[in-house]
Amino acid sequence: MELVNKKIFDKDFSNKNIAIIGKPTSGKTYLAGKLAELYPEHKLIHTDDYINHDREDLITYYLIRDIVNASNFSNLGNYIIEGVYIYNILNHPHFKPDLFIDVHISEKQMRANYVFDRNIVPNRKNAGFVRKHKALFDEFLFLNPHVHVLKINNNKKIL
Repeated sequence: MELVNKKIFDKDFSNKNIAIIGKPTSGKTYLAGKLAELYPEHKLIHTDDYINHDREDLITYYLIRDIVNASNFSNLGNYIIEGVYIYNILNHPHFKPDLFIDVHISEKQMRANYVFDRNIVPNRKNAGFVRKHKALFDEFLFLNPHVHVLKINNNKKIL
């Protein structure tokens, strides 16, 4: 997926810890990769890389360990983290990004992306998954009103 609001690249994310969230297939990984090219001093963390652990407590342990260790990656100690697993660590005391980038796509776009990009037909489970994540993030924002969120729309014309 190559459609991302180009204005986002005009912003200065130096010295910021960035968390990129959004529905599956919304372009989180693409955006994280582009930002990592612009900010090579940031440690890039893909939460999908941690899903291979059998136990959820180990996923969280290794993910948080790497977030904490990001401070040793460079003298700035910044990271860019992306993926749907972010919703599971929102309230962890060691997870404090300076900025959330919420990449929005419609349900229709998500279904089309699954079919065209991943060759998978989504099911009802996907819709429940998305609703659960939205509720978790809404609650997080309610409890943390100081958190900065940049919302971008990544819809493209569906053929």
